[in-house]
Order: sequence, then structure tokens, then C-alpha cells
Amino acid sequence: MQPNEVAGEIASPSERTAYAIPRRISVLVVSDVRLVREGIAQALDQDKALHVVGTAPPEQAGQAVARFRPDVALLDMRVAIALETVHALRSMQSALEVVALGVTESEKALLACAQAGISGLIPPNASTQEVSKAVQSAMRGELICSPRMAGILLSRIRMMGSMPDEQSGSDALTKREHEIAVLIGEGLSNKQIAFALGIQNATVKNHVHNVLGKMRLSRRSQVSARLRNVAVLGLDAFRHPVAAFPSEQAAQSWV
Repeated sequence: MQPNEVAGEIASPSERTAYAIPRRISVLVVSDVRLVREGIAQALDQDKALHVVGTAPPEQAGQAVARFRPDVALLDMRVAIALETVHALRSMQSALEVVALGVTESEKALLACAQAGISGLIPPNASTQEVSKAVQSAMRGELICSPRMAGILLSRIRMMGSMPDEQSGSDALTKREHEIAVLIGEGLSNKQIAFALGIQNATVKNHVHNVLGKMRLSRRSQVSARLRNVAVLGLDAFRHPVAAFPSEQAAQSWV
């Protein structure tokens, strides 16, 4: 029997109750390609450790989480609204683990996933067994990723740990200003920053003014160089994704 489709095209949850195995990890598969999500769901549901409770396209993922209450959402990161979907799902169900499927081994992609709070990183060429292992590891609070992925993340952590503390008192950036500085350094406009952080454009403008003043810069184009040469960021600055752009083209650029 096929896994549930949130739109009700396949089976209702009650039809699967008879053979659901207790203690199996419940999984929701999210992709904008129906063939992909149904194929992945059918493959994973053969695993005795997993129980695929449903599938859904990204725009219906929130409805699916509310309906099926899965332990893990397996999210196809090739879709344009992947990062927005992560935040939406985690805001609906805080205990939900999100495992990213199809993540390329690029620093931008990995940091975007880490910043979004994703619990597992699965490369495009992973096998069904590797996907299952990543899902189970996420439930144990462990992160399974390739050696290259681990190296990239470790390198960034080391870099942040070695950053000098050059600011204090009134010149120190606040947590929000740190976030704004990161996004400015990525080349985002005020409008894009407001979209990424969910705040008003006028608020962003005020923060940008404060950031430039505290960093003693006259132009926002200088922020990127300053972040590279005189780091002012801490771990809290990386809690928001730098790739959550409003345009589909920009959102696809990091995968």
C-alpha cells in the first residue's frame, strides 16, 4: 500500500493503522515532484525502523505536519522554497526533526542548512540505506554527513572560535545587528533582509545605520571585507539563513 498523500489522493491514516509497527520513526516526505516523494516514501517504508506516514508538496507540508504529526520531515532541498518550508514546519512542531535530502557539498548550502536548524544532511547520491541511517541519527540527536560536509562545518566553527573580541560597550553589535551584518555581507538589499528576518524595511534601515556606525564604515559594500578581515560575529549571528531570498532564482542558487 502506498503512503498517504496530504491531499487525500492515496490513503487515509486509518487505512494504514492495521500494520503500523510501534516505535517505528514516523516520517513525512516533502518534495515538489510527486514521483520523487512517492518513490522515496515507498523505498523507506520497507525499512523496519521507519514508518512513512505521508507525503506532501512543500506548499502543503504544514497541513501534512498538522495532520500526521511525524517525528521527522524528510525535505527535498532542491525545491525553491525549501528553507522557508523548514522554518514553517519547525514553528508548527518544535520537536520536529528536519532532514535535508539532496544537499550539495558547498559551504553556502551547508551553512544555510545549519542556520535553518536542519538535523541531517543527505547528499544527492545517497542510497536508501544512508537516508534511513540519517533519519535514525537525527532522532538520536546525532548529525550524519559526509567527511567533506563535516570538514566545512568544522572549519566555520573554528573560524568563529578564533575571532578576536574587538568590540565592547556601546560599539558592540547586538544580536540583531550581527544578523543584519551577515546579510549585508552576503549582498542582500534592505528588502531582502526584511524578508529573510521577517521584519519591516524601516527596521532594517535603522539596523543598517547602526551597523555601519559601529563598524565605522561609510558604505554597506565595505561590510563584506570587514567581516572577512576583522570578524565581529558570534555563533548567534548564524541562526538565520543567508539564503532565504524572496525570489525563486536566488533561492535555487545555493543548492
